[in-house]
Amino acid sequence: MMPILPFLTDSPQNLEQTLSLGAECEVDYALPGVLNLRGETRKHFFNFLELSFPELVDPYHKLYAKGEADRAYKAELYEVLSSLMEKFHLSGDYMKLMQAKLARSKQLRLTDFSKNSF
Repeated sequence: MMPILPFLTDSPQNLEQTLSLGAECEVDYALPGVLNLRGETRKHFFNFLELSFPELVDPYHKLYAKGEADRAYKAELYEVLSSLMEKFHLSGDYMKLMQAKLARSKQLRLTDFSKNSF
């Protein structure tokens, strides 16, 4: 779910639909992240906005004054995402899930194979 684009893909309805579809497909986790705009990416993205969404250029300049989205915006977005992920039973912790899967897997040893198993 990266990047989430402010004012374009960040509506609660869009986020809910995306996470709902993920849950339907039985995904275990979601890693949402809001767009960062630094360096060349910033320049290219603002060119894209000017061509495709000129009404969003000023709001983006305000929101991304420091290269990343404003803290208040991110806090509100991640609060919405957190409640939606809880609603659809999706984890945001990739490592926790991977460790749990690895703990469940059984490592076979050569001694697990006997003449009778073939």
